[in-house]
Amino acid sequence: MGDCLWATPGIRALKKSFSDAAIDLLIRPQWESLYFGSPYIRKIILYQPQWYRQLALLPRLLRTHYNRVLIFHSNKDIGRLIPCLRCAEIWAHQNLPNILDDQILKFSQPIHPILRRAAILEKLNVKMDGTQMEIFFNDKERDEVTSFLNQNQMKAKEFVYLNIGASLSHKRWPSDRMVSLAKLFFEKTSLGIVLGGGPEDAQTIEKIRNQLDQERVIYACHRPLRANCALIDQARLVITTDTGPMHIALATKTPTIALFGPTRPEDSGPYQIDPKLCQVIQSTA
Repeated sequence: MGDCLWATPGIRALKKSFSDAAIDLLIRPQWESLYFGSPYIRKIILYQPQWYRQLALLPRLLRTHYNRVLIFHSNKDIGRLIPCLRCAEIWAHQNLPNILDDQILKFSQPIHPILRRAAILEKLNVKMDGTQMEIFFNDKERDEVTSFLNQNQMKAKEFVYLNIGASLSHKRWPSDRMVSLAKLFFEKTSLGIVLGGGPEDAQTIEKIRNQLDQERVIYACHRPLRANCALIDQARLVITTDTGPMHIALATKTPTIALFGPTRPEDSGPYQIDPKLCQVIQSTA
């Protein structure tokens, strides 16, 4: 999720530098909705990691000739498709199968992923248009969020979104601390609490919810990704570890407290975000 959103500043800059260019996005299906409504993309092409599913995609890829292929991020499973991309030039910042060494940018020290993508764009003389990530919403999606909150006796900007889940277990914040934090909000403010996470977090979220004032807390682990993005957009504050919802909050300019434990903010955290919108707290243990 983060890798997808880190690409949005570069895509915006590319389109603004070459307004007549047609930009197609090759992406896994689970992240497609992050780009819905983007004015910079011509079409989204979905691919699957399994080789037998990729075979069905080949005729579509072979029909189009591209001036450039820019690999902003990919897992190694896309290596099979690279020889089928008809293009004059290809650039990447990762060591991937079927890419020549002189087509891969090398960095002598750690560099934020947004800047890795910017370095690729420099090869095309693209001028960056800032580093703000983006998600675009329509009126229907905003109305759905309002309806969801109304059904749960909450209002926009009057709740804190506590993200319980994390992509990796070592990034998770202990549940008992989430409970203590939520109780502190209840004691000191009139804000409600939304417990966020994925379907795999449902059991943990229910355990946390049972320890809180249930009239002021709801959970959102059952909502689709796109709907959850729109919900985060309407929060007064997001508190999250270094995982997908953090990047969503930063993309929607929702005030965020980002909790870092074993990972480094310099590698995957906020980049050039207004300090009024984001506070990083890092464990020293």
